[in-house]
Amino acid sequence: MNHKEINISIIDCNHGFFTPEQEAVDEISSDNRRVNLHIHNFSENSNREDIIGECANSDILVVQRFKVDNLLIERMPKCKVVARYGVGLDNVSIVGDLRKKIEIVNFPTFCTREVSSHAISLILYSYRRLDCVLSRKNLDKYWGKPDLLNEVKSPGDTTIGIIGIGRIGTLVSLGLKSMGFNVIAYDPYVNEISEVDMVDLSEVFIKSDILTIHCPLNEETEGMVDIKKLNTMKKSSSLINTSRGRVVNQKDLELALSEKIIRSACIDVCDPEPPVSNTYDVENLYITPHVAFYSTGSLDVLKRGVIEESVKKYDEMQSNSSRLSK
Repeated sequence: MNHKEINISIIDCNHGFFTPEQEAVDEISSDNRRVNLHIHNFSENSNREDIIGECANSDILVVQRFKVDNLLIERMPKCKVVARYGVGLDNVSIVGDLRKKIEIVNFPTFCTREVSSHAISLILYSYRRLDCVLSRKNLDKYWGKPDLLNEVKSPGDTTIGIIGIGRIGTLVSLGLKSMGFNVIAYDPYVNEISEVDMVDLSEVFIKSDILTIHCPLNEETEGMVDIKKLNTMKKSSSLINTSRGRVVNQKDLELALSEKIIRSACIDVCDPEPPVSNTYDVENLYITPHVAFYSTGSLDVLKRGVIEESVKKYDEMQSNSSRLSK
């Protein structure tokens, strides 16, 4: 069912371009129905009253980091769909009876291969001790003396642990298994996966030479990786995180590295973002600037997909409402 006009408001987005969204809107619009795209320059910390004032007539809200909850949506009675740029929904919390009236859209598949390949890159960086051998100051030390890298075991003697064996975790496991690594995994919602030993949470910390995190951020996982669990890991082990920063207690991780409880960590996400300046000084902490999701095509897929799926959900809601009212 087509409606004469749909207003879409993008509240916050730091991508820097909106061509894919506009192209999607132009393709969806027709002589019978116009879709209007309103791009605002708010941030995650913007004043809510300002947002409500400018976006009160929106049928669809699109956010990146701005927090959307019942208090906001109750002030925006026209809104039927809330969409988020990205995989997770940790900044969208609409509950109770209001949740039944609002469709929530995210895009969990737009960067699966990008994130999994980035995670594998960080795993291999840590496994091959590239932090040592890529350093110009260490070239003379290691040149012709590979035996100095005595912690580099063969893949078959190296155990990679995975927390979260969904889309990304599964691709990571397949890539690692193809190289001969021993892979174990913990996921409370998965009982079995081919050629991967499922273990409990304590085991995945204890047994892993490298532990990589691929779980969503929620009440169960926030702060899950803390100093207590880090203390159970091997002193020669490494932690990889390309999921959400708040899954790891950042201060505990920095403490574990500074006291050499674990050997190293490679992270693409942290808490807060961007990291505070002294985080960069932590020895053996290697940070990529939240780019695991990115490829030249992934953002276009995300930006078009969010608009297309939001309008689809909006049309479905309006169509269902019309049938019920007959």
